[in-house]
Amino acid sequence: MNANEQNCISGGDISNEEEKILRRRERNKMAAAKCRNRRRELIDLLQEETERLHMEQVVMQRQVSLLQQEKEQLKMLLASHASICTLAQDKSHSLDTFMSGEPLPSKISLTIKQEPLDDVSGSGHLVLQQTEND
Repeated sequence: MNANEQNCISGGDISNEEEKILRRRERNKMAAAKCRNRRRELIDLLQEETERLHMEQVVMQRQVSLLQQEKEQLKMLLASHASICTLAQDKSHSLDTFMSGEPLPSKISLTIKQEPLDDVSGSGHLVLQQTEND
């Protein structure tokens, strides 16, 4: 083999190695771009989920507030009714006893009827009916 042939062979090897490096760099560049795109999509998805959960939290906090207001209104209604209720005059069945969840006397039945709500604002009315069982 003469020097020219060796140069051609070694030159061919360098060219082939450079080609491999360029292909590897191109593949790496594409993989990095794909990875960045996936990361961006994941971040977008997580931001959407965060916004959805925040809105759900706001709705639930509003529901809690409305239910607390309704609870207070019912407590006031029950307290105002205690002055005229025959159960409240009986010391063993006072308002505190009723609020504690102890059972009522067997001869009295208490029915709670809820009217349909017109809207989500909680403007529905609860109606208490007391009946005596003979």
